Amino acid sequence: MKIWRKWLQLLRSKNVPESGLAVKYFLQHLAIKEGLTEGEACHASCHDLAECLGESSWRRFEVMCRQRLKRVPVQYILGESSFRGQVFKMAPPVLIPRPETEDLVSLVIRGEPHGHVLDVGCGSGCIAVSLALEVPELRITAIDPSEEACRLTVENALHFGVMDQINVICVTFKEFVFKSDLPSYTTIVSNPPYIPSVAMETLEPEVAQYEDNQALDGGSSGLSVAMEIMADAHRILSPCGNLWFELGLGQWESVAQAVEENQNWGLRFMKPHPDFTQRSVTFALLADCVSISAFCFKAAILPFEKRTITFIELHC
Repeated sequence: MKIWRKWLQLLRSKNVPESGLAVKYFLQHLAIKEGLTEGEACHASCHDLAECLGESSWRRFEVMCRQRLKRVPVQYILGESSFRGQVFKMAPPVLIPRPETEDLVSLVIRGEPHGHVLDVGCGSGCIAVSLALEVPELRITAIDPSEEACRLTVENALHFGVMDQINVICVTFKEFVFKSDLPSYTTIVSNPPYIPSVAMETLEPEVAQYEDNQALDGGSSGLSVAMEIMADAHRILSPCGNLWFELGLGQWESVAQAVEENQNWGLRFMKPHPDFTQRSVTFALLADCVSISAFCFKAAILPFEKRTITFIELHC
């Protein structure tokens, strides 16, 4: 029996999710290392990919499969993750970019960001680097309390040649907003931890065992970090600036309530808009300019695995 078929059967017998895709990704990755182009590898069958591998590649293939058997995420095994058509370097325990976050970047770009942008919880740097690549005139500050995340953001910024546009700082948002001599940010974007603590136990092993829990656990409501950002954003966000979040299932209702109860944030809940899936679930909240911070508020709800993503924009 061919080695790859043996491992495919074993992974499936252990109920490892998407075993077939994992095996093909490993074969493609190794075949490219052997000299195949990405286009050739993409269109080749597992049988054809296997024909390209030498002895050392097969040894590496088996190591990869053993890791996957332990439910290590494919992105960590390969050391890379795709995001908005680019391949980013990836390393544990930094949060693996999800496809839904690509939509968050699209929404931010659609808002025509300019000047200084702040990425709160930069992780792998996928948001900051994508914004720098797609809107070259931006100057981006990327912050994260994780040293591993900041190192990876720097690696990806250097890899894509946008380090001159991005300043990476290892710090929490709470610490950052009270720094002196900060610029006024026209846009703040964040994919904060938003999973309620009680739900952490229900996560798949790939997430619970390997990804940074601090980048996932949003406290009892799932909104602890988001609330901190909203409460202090006015300190560094310019008048008529934009604040974007990616949040989870049903959380926009809690956010709307918090906005109503905290008038000093300068926000007011208004109306929903349809999401990109064209399903019944809504995508946006809109508010007009009020009080000190003179900002408006908007949220978008989009699906993420079995949950729903909420994108929130604070603007004028």
